[in-house]
Amino acid sequence: MLRKERIYFPSASSLLEIKDIDVVHKLNDVLRRKKGQSLLVFDGQGKEYEARIKSQQKRKIILEVVRLVRYEPLPKIQIDLAFSLLKSQRADFIIEKATEIGINSFTPFVSSYSQIRSVSLSKLSRWHNIAQEASRQSGRLWIPKVNHALKWQEFLSIFSHYQRCLVFDKRGGGFIKVIKSKPSPRLRNILVVIGPEGGFSPSEVKTFQAQGAEIFNIASFILRAETAAILASGLVKIWLDDAV
Repeated sequence: MLRKERIYFPSASSLLEIKDIDVVHKLNDVLRRKKGQSLLVFDGQGKEYEARIKSQQKRKIILEVVRLVRYEPLPKIQIDLAFSLLKSQRADFIIEKATEIGINSFTPFVSSYSQIRSVSLSKLSRWHNIAQEASRQSGRLWIPKVNHALKWQEFLSIFSHYQRCLVFDKRGGGFIKVIKSKPSPRLRNILVVIGPEGGFSPSEVKTFQAQGAEIFNIASFILRAETAAILASGLVKIWLDDAV
């Protein structure tokens, strides 16, 4: 029995016209799917459908939606990850792995020790594609949003949107106390903040505290920024999942 391939398509109409050349090539030439065979289509907004191949051409495939297979609302508690701008491959790693963990959105920002000071539209598009592919492979139904990069003051302004802001820095306290506690039943969103290589400056840490953020350390040794991002995201996700 053929494993059902899973693809992303944003529409929910009864007939889907697939023109993405990579997807068409994979279905036609790599997997050799034929007319009448089924596959899974998720819309990135909480729904996944079974669809059947209605017709095939070299550059286009028409799918007919058969039924809704899965539906999931947004998580009750959303975890958003903010990370100081890093070199491209390291940022790519964060987007991919944190998507697999279950992060709901990403916000890159510029801090004192940031290695990169801006993000091009092409790089943002690349990050969105990475999040989309990681969602497809991991079975997620919601594709996390990748926000545009924020300057320092712009970044600080989003703290008021969150009930809890957790900043991970080597000067913070142990996160184990949080893991052993139960999150408030009223908690609906959390911002996880990761600094660049070298961490945050002392003045930035004081600014975070003035904004009401909590500062935590999660390792005895110095971690790369991308390692800290994945470890912190995973710990927060486990903490919240255990409480549900």
